Amino acid sequence: MERVLLFPATKKELKLSLFPNYLAKKLRMKIVTLDTCERVESSCNLFASVSFEHQYPHLLSLLERVAGRVERALRLGGICMLNPYPLYHVIKRAYIGDFYPEEIEQDCESIFIPGERERVVVRQRKIDEPIYFLNERKELLIEIQRGCRNRCLFCMLSWNRRFSYADVESVKSIVSSCSPKRVVLIGSDVLSHPDIAEIAAFLRKKDIDFSMPSFRADVLLEMKEIMKLVPGRFVTIAPETGEKLRFLLGKRFTDDEIVEIVECAKRYGIKAVKLYFMIGLPFERVEEIKEIVDKVKRVGVKVYASFSIFV
Repeated sequence: MERVLLFPATKKELKLSLFPNYLAKKLRMKIVTLDTCERVESSCNLFASVSFEHQYPHLLSLLERVAGRVERALRLGGICMLNPYPLYHVIKRAYIGDFYPEEIEQDCESIFIPGERERVVVRQRKIDEPIYFLNERKELLIEIQRGCRNRCLFCMLSWNRRFSYADVESVKSIVSSCSPKRVVLIGSDVLSHPDIAEIAAFLRKKDIDFSMPSFRADVLLEMKEIMKLVPGRFVTIAPETGEKLRFLLGKRFTDDEIVEIVECAKRYGIKAVKLYFMIGLPFERVEEIKEIVDKVKRVGVKVYASFSIFV
């Protein structure tokens, strides 16, 4: 029976999404996105990969368009999957925590089944071998770090994923065997990897372009030299909100430290900074939102600011 993976985002976003691509390749799944949206046979086994709860409405729309039905037929998973209840009447089962492709037909206490098993244990797995995927553009997506040490109150990754990191020699071996044009290092806290400088230097030596996720400003201050190895002309930081609320959430770095990082980045020839923010946080006031605007004005380089809604 054919397996179809629903991905509630665009084809462009799929290209840089490691886990749906990895799963589909291992299980020979057909992937359907919001913009491909082709009909599938009613006999297909339907799976879905979601990263955030705000994707649920998109998933329902996609399910109805491609399958013509929304009854309980969907198997649901994803890196942030902890709350399947908004999709209670749609799902057949939900995989809570870390599952490998070969385990999706197995039964265990971490699989949520509506009306049958609703109290589950989050499955947490350390990285044994790095998960990776080489896309059609010769971009290698590779997970080098999993989980997070910081336990910020707005983020689930500290709570549902075990903190671990990939062996540096395994990472090098995969890169060498794939011969990519570009490498995307995947992880929520990549600077915590004890060998991140060695990995970056290895990629630079092989003249391979690479990118990393956003950095924590407090960690980056302790590792300023890593900015010498960052390709491209920008670094990414996620202040999230104003300073006072940021500390309450668990991100304990100041606006002055962000400015210090930017000044350091300028000395290394970095021309722009990406800043990620959230709005709609509990206890947020208008003053916090205005503070975000003031913060962007303080940064002494070109800024790309991204805003998302707290869910």
